[in-house]
Amino acid sequence: MGRRLGAAIAALVVLTIVGIVLLWPSEDAEVPQVLVGSGVERLDVAVDSVEEADCIGAPDSPIKCVEIAFGLPEGESGSFILTPSVSTPVIEVGDRIVVANQGGIVEERFRYFFLDFQRDRSLILLVALFAGAVLLLGRWQGLRSLVALALSFVVLVGFTLPALLETGSPVWVAIVGSSAVAVITLYLTHGINHLTTVALVGSLLSLSVTGFFAWIFVRATSLTGLSDENGLFLISANEGVDLPGVLLAGMIIGTIGVLDDVTVTQAAVVSELHDVDPHMSRSRLYAGALRVGRDHIGSTTNTLVFAYAGAALPLLLLFTQAQLSLDTVLTSEIVAVEIVQALVGGLGLVSSVPITTALAVWVVGSHDHGSPPAGHAAPADHP
Repeated sequence: MGRRLGAAIAALVVLTIVGIVLLWPSEDAEVPQVLVGSGVERLDVAVDSVEEADCIGAPDSPIKCVEIAFGLPEGESGSFILTPSVSTPVIEVGDRIVVANQGGIVEERFRYFFLDFQRDRSLILLVALFAGAVLLLGRWQGLRSLVALALSFVVLVGFTLPALLETGSPVWVAIVGSSAVAVITLYLTHGINHLTTVALVGSLLSLSVTGFFAWIFVRATSLTGLSDENGLFLISANEGVDLPGVLLAGMIIGTIGVLDDVTVTQAAVVSELHDVDPHMSRSRLYAGALRVGRDHIGSTTNTLVFAYAGAALPLLLLFTQAQLSLDTVLTSEIVAVEIVQALVGGLGLVSSVPITTALAVWVVGSHDHGSPPAGHAAPADHP
């Protein structure tokens, strides 16, 4: 059994590596700059003053604008004018912001404009708190999980995202990238053993189920990927991008992390039940672990659905304010995308429980050789 599992996982790793090599993006790929601020010099500055000023081009207007002044790294200073509107950010003295410097391509009064707030310090603090909490509770296993998370991010940024922009096979990119993430995450976090291998195989089989249903329902619901500005920006920057395929890829990638949690838990449940009663029949072992899996899958599916609902909350509020009918809201593409993602991911999660449980029972049961100790009878099976 161990040799067969080892051979299977070795073949999987080799196929994943071959897939990465074949789908690896070329270094000379050029993508047009379409996002605001992507084609100009970005400067990190601190706000020195915020003062009322006349709006550019309308000095006699009763509506007053705001002039934001800031210091530059070379000791010089700069400023820009903000016109008040519902989308204008509130900027105060001392705020750390990012401005764009257009240099000599425009008039001096239009040279700088606001891009964003600086968030590096706050995000670094949050990352440090998260890593500290994981290390405090998980210790060495927590450290391994953090390393696995960092390597998974490298796979996502270094391979998956560039390959999605360039290749004509986004689904294959998502499958190969997710397989690499699963191998790294599971083996680094939980070690190389039979149960981790079971969880890995269960995750990838369930991921195939997710990909299958995603492929069917992205086409059945005629999702185009053009329902929001992100898709429009993407297609304008790269006309060769397969937006429906990118939606498919997102559904696959978004499910892998939750699948790992479910499959690892199911493999561990089977192992614990077997340790409690090593002579339990495979049918009882499967039934007992499946009962635990039902409770787990109920809460996990609920989490997945509400995670997507939370991501779409501003949109749902907008539709609610517009007083559109429920069927109009739910069948509009921008909401239907979230529904398909949540339900397709849920189908993958539901399938992961029986698949992983059956694999774990098969593996654990195969290691149970011999008969009960002398003077002890094996417990009878009960329905």
